[in-house]
Amino acid sequence: MIEYRIEQDLGAVGGNGKSLKLVRWGDNPAKLDLRTWRESEEGLKPGKGITLTDNEAKELAGVLAKYLAG
Repeated sequence: MIEYRIEQDLGAVGGNGKSLKLVRWGDNPAKLDLRTWRESEEGLKPGKGITLTDNEAKELAGVLAKYLAG
């Protein structure tokens, strides 16, 4: 299993266990990570989700702003 370290919890998104976190996967730089996380005996376990670089997140923010503006 790939090792990870949660650098920062940025907050919940929706009511179904999804949250946005800053996560370092393996030896890679920390990235924004939107996914479900579940508690287990070993700690938090990641579910399916997406990982974005800062540039990808900025591009996504622009696309979402256009969509939400209608």
